[in-house]
Amino acid sequence: MSGAIFLGIFALISVIIAALLIRWAWKDKSESPVLRIFAYTGAGCLLVMLVGCPAILFPVFMQAREAAKRTSCLTNLQQVGKGLQMYLAEHDDRFPSGRWCDAMSEYVDRAHFACPALEGAYGYSLNQATDGGLIADMVEDPKAFVVGFDGGGAANTLAGQSGVDWDRHLSKASLLFLDAAVQVMPPESAGDLQWSVER
Repeated sequence: MSGAIFLGIFALISVIIAALLIRWAWKDKSESPVLRIFAYTGAGCLLVMLVGCPAILFPVFMQAREAAKRTSCLTNLQQVGKGLQMYLAEHDDRFPSGRWCDAMSEYVDRAHFACPALEGAYGYSLNQATDGGLIADMVEDPKAFVVGFDGGGAANTLAGQSGVDWDRHLSKASLLFLDAAVQVMPPESAGDLQWSVER
């Protein structure tokens, strides 16, 4: 929003200065032709900047906006991870079965189930390997085991590695690990992570 305000103020100032230069050059014909040419050239340059600057700055502002959404997404997913840790502590280290959003709603505010890059109330999936009462101790490496990720836009979605929305955050996805750490990773890193558990 502040980028749009900045561009609006810049455009307004540029138009005012260009109009004053043109008016001065048009009105004061007694000045030398060189000064009049300078005024017209200055006005033209300002108008070119008025058109060119937003074209250059727009992608920068869009990337900043996307970075803010990604940071907010990581915060939400981190809250889901903390809620999951509390759930596991109170349920003998067993993951919720089926309706995991509903099961964890007393530990996590429903607002944290939404990814800001999506419109809607939900944006994360739980790893389908956790369904059916998986016990957390069965996981060999909690730092590599993916528990949740950017996935389906519906409540209680369970999915595997193929359900990750890798395009949500500039060709990357937010991932939640069993140790409650969160990271934004590209799809190339998926093979280095643990997605299933031997039971």
